[in-house]
Amino acid sequence: MPEKVKGTGVTYAASRAITAAYYPDAIDDPDGKSPPVYTELQGQGATPPYFHVTTEKTENVKEPNARSVRKTRLKVRYCPALDEKRKYEKCAEIGNELLLVLDSISGTDGGKFAAESKEYEIVSNNLIFRAVYNVRAAKIENAPQMETVEINKEGETT
Repeated sequence: MPEKVKGTGVTYAASRAITAAYYPDAIDDPDGKSPPVYTELQGQGATPPYFHVTTEKTENVKEPNARSVRKTRLKVRYCPALDEKRKYEKCAEIGNELLLVLDSISGTDGGKFAAESKEYEIVSNNLIFRAVYNVRAAKIENAPQMETVEINKEGETT
């Protein structure tokens, strides 16, 4: 059985956004049924239509003052149903919708990921959608706490 969506970060946030847009009843399904949104490569076990969401490339870029930016290149593949008569048109429709759906996605901690760039192409009646997300991070150092200062009645410190 193919493995369904799990994990955190941009891939998970994109998978949740796709699920919310195309399978809204499955977001918090009490029966445990997952929509066909996968984060691992599917072989013979996957039945179209389905989405396949993966991270193509991640790179860290250092910035001044102990900050960094993680650029994550996301790839979404959509395979239309086998009996879909107009596969190319369906892929084009889904591609245009994904431009909006994946423009800004929410992470598990409530943070937002905004797409820096988005594009799609249709290859062999399958949609290939790509987006680049920048995640900014800052290193927080534990500074020593201030000492307690006592003030006497005359305003002098001790």
